[in-house]
Amino acid sequence: ERSWCFTFTISVLKHLSLFSASCQVPVRGFTGDSVLLPCVYRGQDPLPGKVSAFWRDKDDNNVLDINQNVPDVLSANQRFKGRVESFPDEYHKGNFSIIMRNLQLSDSGVYDCDILHVDVKYQVRLTVSGEFLSLHISERSSV
Repeated sequence: ERSWCFTFTISVLKHLSLFSASCQVPVRGFTGDSVLLPCVYRGQDPLPGKVSAFWRDKDDNNVLDINQNVPDVLSANQRFKGRVESFPDEYHKGNFSIIMRNLQLSDSGVYDCDILHVDVKYQVRLTVSGEFLSLHISERSSV
């Protein structure tokens, strides 16, 4: 019985550590603006020369595929075409972050970044709010 309890404890600890490792990075933006969705590999295992990473939205739509260090913007879901950009010069450093432009309220939600070859997944929770308004008040002098 002691062996079973030990195995069960190890199993629970494994699941808890996986759960805590998949916390979501919060990102906020306003409609019409641009935001950076981070995905940077900082693991112990070195990255191979060519890496693939896949960005997906909350509905599993293709946001951006990076195949063997080449961003494939043509395969992106229609919602994201022309609005998402990555940093190819940074791939070798493990940086697969993307910029999403012209934010829409419907962009709010969880985004997954899966880095193949090292089997790592990052999650970003994007919250898009209505337009940011700036108000400037100036004093007028009465003469």
